[in-house]
Amino acid sequence: MYKVLLIDDEPSALEAMQLWIDWQALGFEIAGTCTNGQAGLQLIRELAPDLVITDVNMPLLNGLEMVDAWQQTGGRDTKFAILSGYSEFEYAQTAIRFGIHHYLLKPLFPEEAAEELREMYRELEREEHSRKMGRLAALEETAAVIKGLLYGKPEGTLDGGSAAALSAGFSCWNVLLIQTDPLNYTEVRGKAAAMSAGEAGMVLADLEAYTCAVVYGSTAPGEGNTAAARIAEELRQACPGIPLFIAAGDSIPELSSIAGSYLRAKEALQYCFYSEPSAGLLMFHDIRDTPLSRDYDHIRLADVLIGFVNTLDLPGFRREAEAAASSFREKLVSPDTVKKFVIHLVYKMRELVPAPEAGQLQRKGTEPPAILITTCLHLADLWNICWPLPRR
Repeated sequence: MYKVLLIDDEPSALEAMQLWIDWQALGFEIAGTCTNGQAGLQLIRELAPDLVITDVNMPLLNGLEMVDAWQQTGGRDTKFAILSGYSEFEYAQTAIRFGIHHYLLKPLFPEEAAEELREMYRELEREEHSRKMGRLAALEETAAVIKGLLYGKPEGTLDGGSAAALSAGFSCWNVLLIQTDPLNYTEVRGKAAAMSAGEAGMVLADLEAYTCAVVYGSTAPGEGNTAAARIAEELRQACPGIPLFIAAGDSIPELSSIAGSYLRAKEALQYCFYSEPSAGLLMFHDIRDTPLSRDYDHIRLADVLIGFVNTLDLPGFRREAEAAASSFREKLVSPDTVKKFVIHLVYKMRELVPAPEAGQLQRKGTEPPAILITTCLHLADLWNICWPLPRR
């Protein structure tokens, strides 16, 4: 619905416009009415109507003087239409100089007025579509620049107005990484985009591996942590039942240095491999002093597991695999290291085990094992792709 303001110094004319025209059916709602141009200026400021329909001859400030005064202020872009009698047609000609191309004849005939209002509605729709496309293009341009900054490879710069609007009032910047599985990424990304679109100093950028980044500004590091927790909680509430892994980096003072915050958030996100999808937000400062390990006896583990494969001892294989999962979790072995080991093991199993038995040890899918494994977000999911184990 578009908001309309009606202005006429004749109470009967105002009443007729409200009663004889089905505004809702035409896509409008009456936001307010008044009886002179001076009051009209005040209501335009307060109500921000999309359309103002005004009489010309009024006390204090006539309709055209009001339009001129509003346009001189450089205020909100508002569409105007005038009410004009047959004897006042010269006013309609003057109105054209103010960019007014619509008028309603007095006395008002509902059918004629409705047709004119339908045309005004179509114009408002076209203008709104154009504004949306402009905002979308600006958002995409900003997101592309931010993505380049995250990767440390700037691919352009924001124009002065966009840069000022984005950074105004913020002295700290941080990155929130949001990751989910391929099936749910579009929905999660859409929810995150809707949340960031209404926030000042916040930009969403699509990254790799079903991950998006929310870059956000704050006035202090502590406030940034609070904002990250709020965004994470709101997103979880908006996506019930969807696995979400969310991590934040460290605040930095300059948006141009956001790559450092991104790398720390990416490091923190790796620890989600061992946490539950509903575990909440993981901050970099929570894991700063707990480095991931690459220390494990992969040769012994591979020999033991392959031994169970050779003897087709599925219970023994599962026991050892579960013990390995517990060891990985306890030692916080790097997820990439675990995935590389599992990929190697799965291909060795394929070489050694006949197809029927291999089907018991590995779930078949349409994608190659390496792709399925590298896109796993959680240790239990990784194990269940290859050999079902209870989730811890």
